[in-house]
Formats: sequence, structure tokens, C-alpha cells
Amino acid sequence: MSVIKILLTVFCIVFTFLSCIHSQAQGWFWSDPEGNDLYFFYTSYHLFLYSNPYQDISLCYRKGETKKGAPLLVKEVPLGDWEFTSHFKAKKRYPGSSFGLILWDGGESKTYHLLFGPHDRDKLVLAGSLPKKCSLGYAFEVPFKSKEGLLKVRKSKNEISFYFKADLDGDWEFLGKLNLKEELFKYIGFFAKSIGEYSSAAEFYSWELKPALPEKSFFRIKDALFYGISDYDHVNFSEEIGPDGFRDGRFLIEVEGVGVAIKAIEVRGYGKNNITSWNTIPGDGIPAIAVLDKSGKFLNLPSGSINIPVKGEDTLNLYVCDSGVMTREEYSYKVFLWLSDGRKVDFPVKKEEIYKYPITVRECAISGIGSEDYVSVSEEIKGDSKPDLHLKLVLEGNGIITGIELYSTTNSLASWNTYLGDGCPVIAVTDENGRLLSAYDGSLYLKVYGRKVYNLWCHWEDSKSLDLGVLRIVLTLSNGMKIMAPVKGLCDKS
Repeated sequence: MSVIKILLTVFCIVFTFLSCIHSQAQGWFWSDPEGNDLYFFYTSYHLFLYSNPYQDISLCYRKGETKKGAPLLVKEVPLGDWEFTSHFKAKKRYPGSSFGLILWDGGESKTYHLLFGPHDRDKLVLAGSLPKKCSLGYAFEVPFKSKEGLLKVRKSKNEISFYFKADLDGDWEFLGKLNLKEELFKYIGFFAKSIGEYSSAAEFYSWELKPALPEKSFFRIKDALFYGISDYDHVNFSEEIGPDGFRDGRFLIEVEGVGVAIKAIEVRGYGKNNITSWNTIPGDGIPAIAVLDKSGKFLNLPSGSINIPVKGEDTLNLYVCDSGVMTREEYSYKVFLWLSDGRKVDFPVKKEEIYKYPITVRECAISGIGSEDYVSVSEEIKGDSKPDLHLKLVLEGNGIITGIELYSTTNSLASWNTYLGDGCPVIAVTDENGRLLSAYDGSLYLKVYGRKVYNLWCHWEDSKSLDLGVLRIVLTLSNGMKIMAPVKGLCDKS
């Protein structure tokens, strides 16, 4: 061994010995099962921590057959609620290396712990092990390539929250939280680890462990907008998140707050004679709202419910199923939010329609049994000596219609369309003057310019009863777009 290596070894031993004495005086506890890692204090609040390659802590075990010995420097957590904040800095980040803050139960063999900090070259993660779940995977993972920043862990009762910010002047970004059923962790401090051939090293400084003051809850809705019928299909008329083949109405809400979470959202639409609702509350029979953040990530839980912590300003996109009336001028909207502190807030919605249908259904109404006979139970335009059911359809816009479907959501016998080959009775389409616009096989190629009125003719067996249930009309355009609208019954006033 060269003289230089001997001197460096002696220096490291002495420095580590002095650091050990200093750390014990400050209440720190050093854990390094394999005894091959090191740390030292530049000052009382400036620490360097180093882990050799293949020094890991994972699952529920730290010693024994696994021979995993990632170094930890920790101190006992105080009683009650607290928060621990620290800067970190690394000269270089390597694949497989991790460092940051650790919560630890003190177990040197079987162990439960949470690891919060930079991982690999481009991530910030929360990982670890808990009773009955020895691998959390990555409880959360966010992109992060920088070599320095600030971390914060906050304990409030049985809830542990994790925060991050890239610089002193920035705002804390809330990353996630865990709810524990018991007081599991005895220590908090710093860790470094490596799952591969590279070492892991970082500096920690200006840390602070102090009692956590109750967070002051504040919340407001800054704005709420209705953008019209979007290009997305996330929801249907059920309470489950899932597409139905029709484009969704889109709302955008801007919120601001701290110390509070959004537990539920409801959107209400007010027409002339009715109120339409969508919400995130499971089990009440009201259609679901898909809630997405500004990056397009779904925030709904599997049940469709939500629990969205608000930390600063945020933007939420709400998608709801459209029955065909959402864009009508007479409709107005309001959003309602239920908060974790028990409050319920509401806000009127402004219309700022950035999506436009090329064709709008201004009216579709049943006129009764007419005087014409164009159709029968078949798929061809061919009468059966019985007068047909007559509907009036008023359209406005510019486009080409290649198909029309009429169906009842409550009466399975009421179903017609212009599509050949599916066995469904045909719809005959005529203009205001009675000119037949359908092909003889029932197919349709209808050019619409401006405001047009059409007559729809359908076969109906029982001319004495028009109990058709709740009808819908669906137009298919030449570009594949589908437009749904309600059908007004004989007794409907709206």
C-alpha cells in the first residue's frame, strides 16, 4: 500500500471517529451493518454521507442472508406532530443510486422504513416497506434530474406527508401522503444506498426538525369554465369511468388553497324545466365525472371518487357524458366542491366554448302517427299499408350526415336506424316538401347547409299507444363524428 493511501485511510478513520463523537453529542445514531460506508460533518448542520456500491435496504429485511447494509444517520423523532426539512446536494447522480430522508423503525434485521429522495439520474421517489406490504414499489415517482433541492416530511397524527421544492424561492410541492394505523417509526434522518456498481453520495445541510403547527386551511375557486363538447371520451351515463363512443363535455376549474383536500365534485346543469347532474360520489346513481390534472393524469380512485390535496394553485379538467343538450344556449352550469374540512363551496360556470359541432340539433320531436307510409319492419324503404310514426328534425350547421339512429333508453321495441344489414327497422328521411332523401336500401348521404327541417318516418305497430320511453337521436357525420340529442315526446313542454 502506498504512503498516500495509508495517509488517506488514517485520515478517513480519524475523521469518521471525530464525526461519530460529534454526531452522538448532537443525538444522531449511525447505522452501517457492513461497516464499509462513511459520513462526516462539515459543521453541525452540514453532513456528507457516502454509500459504497451494492449497499441496499429494501423489502422488510436488512441483515442476514440479504447482506444489505445501506448506511443511515438518524435521530429519534419527537413526540406528537413534527416536520423535518433538509437541503440536499450531490456532485453526481448515478444509475441505481439513491439518497435522501428516511423514516425507520430501528430494526437492523427485519425492518420497516420509508425512503424519500432522488433515485437514479432522473427521478424523485418514495419507496420502502410497511407491515403486510414489504414492497411499496414506488408509492410515487416524479421526474427530477437536478442535483440539489429541498425535501420535507410532515407527520400529523397518523398521516405522513411528503413535499419537495427545487429552490428556496419556490413553493413546496405536495407529492403524496400515507396513512398509518400505528406509531411505526422511531427515527428520522438521512440515507444513501446503491443497488448496483455505482456508489451514492450526497451532502445534507440546513436541516430542521421541529413541532408541526396545524396547517391553516384556505380554499377558493378562482374560475370555472365550460369549453363545450371535447374531442375526448372518458365517461358514460353510468357511475363507472369508461367510454361510451360519444364525446364528453369538458369543464375546467382553477382552484387555490392549502391544508385542505377536495373530497367530491358535482356539476349541475340548469335548463328551462330540468336540472342535470354529474358527480364523483359512488352509489347515488348519478353519472360519473372523470377528473384529470393539467397533464392529463386521471385523479379518480377506482370507485370514481376523489381525494385531491390542494397545495397552492391547481387546474382540474372535468369530463362528463353529454345527452345532446349541453351546448344549448339556455343551459347554465354551477360546480359544487366538498372539502376535507367539512365545507361545501360552489361557483358559477362561464361559457367559453372552444369546441364546436359542425351540425347542431335544434329540435327533434315526435309529431305522432302521420299520414304517410314509407316503411315497415324491414330495412328497405317499402310501405306496409300502415301510417308511420312521424318525427320532426331541425338541424343547423354545415356538414354531411351518413347515418341516423333513433332508440329508446327505456323501451327496447323503439329502435330504428338508416344502416343496412343490422336487422333494425329503417328510418325514412324526407324534406319539408315530402321529397324522399333516403336511398331505397335505407342508406343516407345528407348534405346540410344552414338551417334545415327534415321529417323522419318510422314503423310503429301500435298506433293507439305512443309509449316510446325516453328517446335519443344519434347523427353520424362523414368524418365519423357522432352527435347525440334528446327527442321531445308529445307530452314534453321543454
